[in-house]
Amino acid sequence: MSKKFWRDSQCQGLNWSTHQCLSCHLNSSAPSTNSNLYRSIVGSLQFLALTRPDVAFSINRLTQYLQALTHDHLQAVKRVLRYLKSTIHYGILIKPTSSLSLKEFYDAD
Repeated sequence: MSKKFWRDSQCQGLNWSTHQCLSCHLNSSAPSTNSNLYRSIVGSLQFLALTRPDVAFSINRLTQYLQALTHDHLQAVKRVLRYLKSTIHYGILIKPTSSLSLKEFYDAD
């Protein structure tokens, strides 16, 4: 996904969770002129949130600003993309199966 939205393939990844500084940067800024890009990225990230619970909060938070978009929101989306680039191997693997059985695992003493 980052290749679709990221022209610079040399961008650096982030090694920390994105929601730690998300709220402190979304307060006020100049209005963004690139709302189509923001909506496209956030829309794609919403599908990713199903298999990446580590970014689900940040993506949900970013979808709340679709109508009142600022430059800081676009920077926060780019921060999420950089985090995803550095943690590409994380996630929940969902495989199609023909079996409809439910398996559960628990640890009890």
